[in-house]
Order: sequence, then structure tokens, then C-alpha cells
Amino acid sequence: MKRSINILFIVILLTQACKSNKDLQTKENDNLKLIKASYNNWISGIKGGGKGTEFYLTVLSTVNDIKIDSISIGSERFKTISKPINDEKYYDIGEIKYNKGDTIHIRASGGNDYRINEIDNNNYLEYYIKNDKKTLIIKKFIKIKSVNQQ
Repeated sequence: MKRSINILFIVILLTQACKSNKDLQTKENDNLKLIKASYNNWISGIKGGGKGTEFYLTVLSTVNDIKIDSISIGSERFKTISKPINDEKYYDIGEIKYNKGDTIHIRASGGNDYRINEIDNNNYLEYYIKNDKKTLIIKKFIKIKSVNQQ
């Protein structure tokens, strides 16, 4: 009987610990909601032009005064440019602040030709709310069709 009570107690403890951890993870990302994460590998259309990878994120801001900073893919960190979804112009880091309800398109360029298994670990977007650094975990990128660029 005592053993059954101990096992029940351990199960309850583990259930509560998992629930608390889930709540913490959710709260960390409550400021931005990830709508889409994708990437494509590109090859230059001219001889010697090179190749690389473009990363694209679409997020929804749920708070005011957000500044987008950078994207980290594995151990590499990339400078971003961003824009409100309906704008034509992209803005550099810190050039624009986003507010609650803004849908934001974010872009970053990498110099390597990444493979899907290389970018499905330890990926996140760094941003600031009133100079307080935050992160949004990106669990999966979807590969989109590669393009030639000129």
C-alpha cells in the first residue's frame, strides 16, 4: 500500500513538473507567434557568382515595441532584415519598431548551401522588447524551391 502511494506521488510530481516546464516554454514565445519558417538554397546566375541560403520567417507581434535582431541556425548567427508584411522595403536591424498586431516578414542570408538536417537543431530568432533581449525558438524550417539569382 505504501509503495502504491509513493508511486502515485512520483507520478503526480512528474506530471506537475512537465506542466510547469511547458508553461515556461510557452511564455517565452508569447511575444511573437511564428506563422511560417522556410529556407531555400540559391545559385548565382553568373559564373563565379557563388551560392548560399536564404532564411524567411513570418511572425505576428502580440506586444508593442519589438525590434528584430538576428537568426541563429545551429552555431551560426545571421543578421536580419525585416519589414511589415505589406511594405515593399526591408529595414535593417533597429531601423524599425513593430507593435501589437503587426505581421512581420524577416529575411537572413547565409553563405553556405544548408541541408535540412543541418538546420533542424538549435534555431531561434533574437529580438528585443524595450531593450530586453528575447528569443523565439524555431523548431522546423520548410525547404522551398531553389532559385537562380542574377
